[in-house]
Amino acid sequence: MSARTGGGPDVLFAFLRAVNLGRRNKVPMSRLMDALEENAFPEAKYLLASGNVVFLEAAPEPENLRVRLVELIAAEFGVRTAVVLRTPEDLRDHLASDPFTASGMAPVYVSMWDGKPDSEGLKSLEREDFSPDRLHLVDGAAIMGYVAGSHDSKLLNGLIEKRLKVQATARNVNTLRRLLERFAPWAMAS
Repeated sequence: MSARTGGGPDVLFAFLRAVNLGRRNKVPMSRLMDALEENAFPEAKYLLASGNVVFLEAAPEPENLRVRLVELIAAEFGVRTAVVLRTPEDLRDHLASDPFTASGMAPVYVSMWDGKPDSEGLKSLEREDFSPDRLHLVDGAAIMGYVAGSHDSKLLNGLIEKRLKVQATARNVNTLRRLLERFAPWAMAS
């Protein structure tokens, strides 16, 4: 996660890993918003039910916010999850690094992680051919482009996690774009 470089209000995105997928790991987002308010978290909103939390003011200690959020979700909902944090600039940079959307690939996902990935795992991913699907690695993220959808591909978030030895969560580029347009439009212009 990079430092904020100015241009608009402080915003911090928190992406919950593997929540609200089918019947497992249920974290009702409206109830989570209530719990955040009750526990003195910065003001928060969400987009979709898939674990996209937006803190409308950046926490002075993001790592502390991450730990508190993980603990709150475990206590309130009985769900163990990881949380990946991103600034608006981080998301803008991930989207700007996407070589696949403009070439017509769809869908395109961004798998994001915090922490240092395994260097050998990075090298292994860089060398591997996922044809017809494609992979582009950037700092803190793997951009994955699919020709016919991700369901039958071997290029999945789980593979990224296994190879890099990190906990990661993936989002469609359209979701990331919507998050920026709605909560940090100034980041799109810079």
